[in-house]
Amino acid sequence: MGELSHALDFPLSSATRIVDWLVKNDYAMRLDDPEDRRIVRVTLTEAGLEIYRTINEFFLQRIELVLRQFTPQEIEILRSVLSRIVDTLETGM
Repeated sequence: MGELSHALDFPLSSATRIVDWLVKNDYAMRLDDPEDRRIVRVTLTEAGLEIYRTINEFFLQRIELVLRQFTPQEIEILRSVLSRIVDTLETGM
């Protein structure tokens, strides 16, 4: 849960509440780590994967619709700018 909290940049209590809700609604499940009893892994169930796929497909379709409005050169500029933004965020500005 600590890794998940850190990756999401959420307080541990918030990450735990989210996972609790996902588990309660059968979208995720907790798995014990066979190597270390202190570690609990979280994975999506089939229902969770289906929702993820549906949402992902929806967003990909929407992005494709938006990008159709740009020329290849504009898309390359956008890609470059977004890459710089990601690099800046990853290095902590």
